Amino acid sequence: MNLRLKPNKDLLSDLINQANGINRANYSAESLKVLDAEVLKAKAVFEDPNASEAKIKAVEASLTKALAVKLGESIKTGDDNLIGMFTTIALLSMMGYMILRRK
Repeated sequence: MNLRLKPNKDLLSDLINQANGINRANYSAESLKVLDAEVLKAKAVFEDPNASEAKIKAVEASLTKALAVKLGESIKTGDDNLIGMFTTIALLSMMGYMILRRK
């Protein structure tokens, strides 16, 4: 009566294999340190026969995030359109000031 479905660990296995097969030259030292730590966590969860579905999903997400950060790159968390907007406002303000100053 204590039957329980085992969560699927195929994606976690694929991510671990992908992390082990990366070109380490494409990653900075800091991102490699984070990636190696996430791989160790993922291996521990993969080898745990009693790992819950939530724990597997959490480790998959963190390992995917660590794999995404390469040398000189970061994960985009926001919109960078504000730079263009502020530049446009600054240029329009300077033009308005120059027009008012001539009069």
